[in-house]
Amino acid sequence: MNRKEIKEWLECNEPVFEYQGKEYGICFVEGKFVAGEVGKEENDQTFDTVEELLQYWKIEGVPFYDVAKEIQW
Repeated sequence: MNRKEIKEWLECNEPVFEYQGKEYGICFVEGKFVAGEVGKEENDQTFDTVEELLQYWKIEGVPFYDVAKEIQW
């Protein structure tokens, strides 16, 4: 998926996915995107837009946009 397709998909879905042996999730709560490792909610991060989520959320030091390109949605 390209950036536009990923953004559109995330605006309509609340995915749970695996990356490097860990499970992560993204949900939309009170107008914001909340992302983090499943079961470790104390470490969740909140983003105002999908673009911020793609650019600033890092998983194992990798920007989520780069991770998202590898995931089989």
